Amino acid sequence: MLNECIDSVKLRELAVHNVCQRTRVDSANLTQHFARLAEIAVGGGVTDDSAGDCESVVGPAVGLVIDVRFKDSPEGFPCIHIAIDGYLKLECQRCLQPVGFPVNLEARLTILSSDTEITRISEPFDSIVMTADGLNLPVIIEDEILSTLPIAPVHRSGADCAQFGSALYKSEIEAVKPNRPFAGLAPLLGVAGKDRHD
Repeated sequence: MLNECIDSVKLRELAVHNVCQRTRVDSANLTQHFARLAEIAVGGGVTDDSAGDCESVVGPAVGLVIDVRFKDSPEGFPCIHIAIDGYLKLECQRCLQPVGFPVNLEARLTILSSDTEITRISEPFDSIVMTADGLNLPVIIEDEILSTLPIAPVHRSGADCAQFGSALYKSEIEAVKPNRPFAGLAPLLGVAGKDRHD
């Protein structure tokens, strides 16, 4: 379902039959479905162990679980209910290392065929006008996810960032050790323990 646009006829059929579909999106296929999301997710989007007990939410293969239910709204318009659970791995803006971010959202959207129909629904701010190409469900889902992500994700505590920064600092110090090719000659010349500049 995430690979196709849904036209008005199919949308009406899905809504009448109250169709519900579940899709799992993991790191292997995040780019395939959500290109914009994959651009900001580290390593394709799945989390590391620092994200918490995410396995209890989405099972052993961590990623996103997307439930989409089609039904009719009280006004007779097709409606979709989207529920998303999982974790993404984003880049911490303090230490630039991966940080796990939980995604847990629900959205109920009424699908309209034109702007004029907005006056006939009770919740105008939760509606989408279908384009001539149909309903692009992946774009709608991706928009909902992106709207919940922080502008500047960071680790919960500065200690996590300090840990990454400390390891990086140590590796940089080790990489910049002074090069003294003649240091072994000092004992032979009787100048051990002191620097000599002649």
